[in-house]
Formats: sequence, C-alpha cells, structure tokens
Amino acid sequence: KNYTEALAVVNHFAKYFPDNDSRIGELKLLLASPIDPSIKSNKLPNTINTANFSECFPVPGIAKKELYFCKHYPDGKRPEAIYHSMCSKSGWNKAEPVSDLNIEGNNAPDAISADGTTLIFFRNGKIYQANKSSYGWSSGEEMGFPFNESEWNGDLCYSSDRKVILFVSDADCKWNKYHNKTEDIY
Repeated sequence: KNYTEALAVVNHFAKYFPDNDSRIGELKLLLASPIDPSIKSNKLPNTINTANFSECFPVPGIAKKELYFCKHYPDGKRPEAIYHSMCSKSGWNKAEPVSDLNIEGNNAPDAISADGTTLIFFRNGKIYQANKSSYGWSSGEEMGFPFNESEWNGDLCYSSDRKVILFVSDADCKWNKYHNKTEDIY
C-alpha cells in the first residue's frame, strides 16, 4: 500500500479537475492521513467461510446485519452460487444459498440497495438486477444498455448516492488501437 505514490498521482492529475474540487481535496487528505492502527482484519467464522470451498465477492446488506457473497466450488463441477447470512447477537448464522437467484450457471453478488430490496448480480458474463418482495427475490432481469454490450460484464458497484455506477467489461474499445479484449472499468 503505497499511499505516498498514490498521492503523487492525484497531485499530478489534480490540474485536470476544477479548482477547489472537494473530491480531490478529500482524496488528498485521505491519502496523506496516517494509517489507523486500530483497524484490524478478522476472518469471518465457519458459518460463512468453509474449509473446502472459496468464498468471495462479499456484499454487506442492511445495517451490516446481513451478508451476501459468492461460494466458488473448486472442483469446477458446480457453478458459483450466491449465499446469504444474517448476523444475530450470537454471531453470523449459517450461510444458505439464495435459490431464487441461483437458477442457472455462475452467479455472484455485486451490490445491494440501501433498503435491501434490489440486488445487482453477475450471471454467466452478464449483469442482472433482482428485486425482493415479501415472497422472496425475483429471478433477476438482465440489465440493458450500457451494461451488457459485450461477452463478459460484471463487478458492478455504485456510489452511496447512486449517481455513479462503475462496472467491468471486456467490450472492444474501437477508439483504442492497443485494446485487445481485456477487461476495463466503465
């Protein structure tokens, strides 16, 4: 983690932003701040993490009391699946697959709305959106333009105010003669 080098990059490109842009100022302040030694990483318990599988793409839900994530089966014989767990006073409950969303192929969560009723997820190279009702999750609908314009799209996230959406795609960038179907952030 080279925050000094990152700060130098921000300083170099700051001239391309409007004067006194609060985003640049906040980013500079963050990168120049000392690392908080009280922040520690703790592995989640075996109700989430398992010995024989890989867990990835964690997406915290409402008030940090629920967690969606992807379980990857290393044998390659089963597809990736979305799992869900709730946190109670006694800790994280045993994670269970979200059967409404794991209907075909590989599935992994990307983002959830603040109210917990909309889940953005990856399915077989495309970005989907599912809505939750009192009956459970919808099976999901493929999101339209510009999200699924190539063979592989995923890793969508959005800002807390939902005004900025980022996703990864292997879209062929015709304006970039050096691009050769690698993934880029849009």
